[in-house]
Amino acid sequence: MGSEEEVAMQAIIAAATEHQVWVLAHRDSAEDVRAEIERLGLSDRVTIESLQVDPPLPGSRDRSLPVRHWAYDAWQKAAEAKVLELDREHDFDLAHHATIASYWTRCALTVLDKPVVLGPVGGGVTCPPGLLPSLGLRGAVGYFFRTATRHAFGHRPSVREAWKNATIVLAQNAETAERIPDDCNVEIYSNGISSSVLLSAGETERSQDLIFAGRLLPWKGCLLAVETLAKVSNANTRLFIYGDGPEKQRIEARAAELGLSDRV
Repeated sequence: MGSEEEVAMQAIIAAATEHQVWVLAHRDSAEDVRAEIERLGLSDRVTIESLQVDPPLPGSRDRSLPVRHWAYDAWQKAAEAKVLELDREHDFDLAHHATIASYWTRCALTVLDKPVVLGPVGGGVTCPPGLLPSLGLRGAVGYFFRTATRHAFGHRPSVREAWKNATIVLAQNAETAERIPDDCNVEIYSNGISSSVLLSAGETERSQDLIFAGRLLPWKGCLLAVETLAKVSNANTRLFIYGDGPEKQRIEARAAELGLSDRV
């Protein structure tokens, strides 16, 4: 369903290579996660626990991003009791909050009197003023609303307590790390590095193709990738875009305007 789910799955797999792992997942995701764990042959190391919480509004998971975050916050709040129950039963050594990977969201795991890893979390980056026009009018309005939401959520006591109670907070970048108080233990650790990318970095023959993967939202910057392609001298270089979203038509129109329809 998206990058958050993949981040969580990779964290589970990584932990299960060395440890017994219990995963607390939303009921809608639990069966898919369990099926993938079985496919990977990790069922003897990973136990999937599901938790269903009625969202604040019916159909919240299918509504706008702010409402979905509201539903997610309700789930995390309810998860605190489930986390304590599971710890009484299994006596965990360590807890790890992998997703949602945002510095400004609630974390149920910090109710435990155990070492807790929070992250890597992101969401602290901002758009440089000079690039705001690239967002378009609708994109700029959405960006400012999103920024205000992050700021408001990040100042809630429940979120700030989570930072302080975590043994370590891993921040995806310096901008996010700066938004977490100095009295918290914060280290920068990106979750955006692929092993396949690292392995290919030393190869002598480089691919002429470029890839953008993600939701097509204004603040993701895909339009900038298209405009950059226009400045690449190698006419054989192509840009493959994997994703969908409200920015799609604007990206296609810009590619056509720049004469890049056959290369994007």
